[in-house]
Amino acid sequence: MSVEEQQAVSVEQIAMDIRHSWPDKPRFGAFLDGQLTGIVGLYRQGRIKSNHRIYLVGMYVAPEARGHGAGRALVKTALDHARSLSGVEHVHLSVTAGNETARKLYESFGFRVWGIEPDYLKIDGRYYAMEWMLLRLVP
Repeated sequence: MSVEEQQAVSVEQIAMDIRHSWPDKPRFGAFLDGQLTGIVGLYRQGRIKSNHRIYLVGMYVAPEARGHGAGRALVKTALDHARSLSGVEHVHLSVTAGNETARKLYESFGFRVWGIEPDYLKIDGRYYAMEWMLLRLVP
C-alpha cells in the first residue's frame, strides 16, 4: 500500500484484523506500551499445487518503534507459526530494492534473494524494483 492508502486504514481496523485473523491469513502485532507499533501477516493460497508455500506479507514497524527489536520479533513469530503449519516448506516475501535494513533483517533469518522484478512499484513517477526472497524450511 501507499502511505496514503495505509493512512486511510485506522489503527482500530488493523487491530481488529489482527484479532480476527483467518487460518490462511494470520496476522501478528507488536505492541509498545499498549500501542500497536508493528504488524506482519502470513498468506497461504491453499491450492494443492502450491500449498507448500506461504507468504510473509504486510511487514510494517512504526518509525518510533524501529531499532528496538519489534521487526525481528514479528518475523520470528511469523516464521515460528509458519513452521507449525502442516506441509509448509517455503516462505516467500518481497522487499523494495534499496531497503537494506529490511533485506538484512530477512537475510539474518536465512532468506535469500532469488529474483529482482524491475519497475514493480511506481511512486510519484519513479519506478522501484522488487527483490523476491525465499526461505526454505526443509532441505
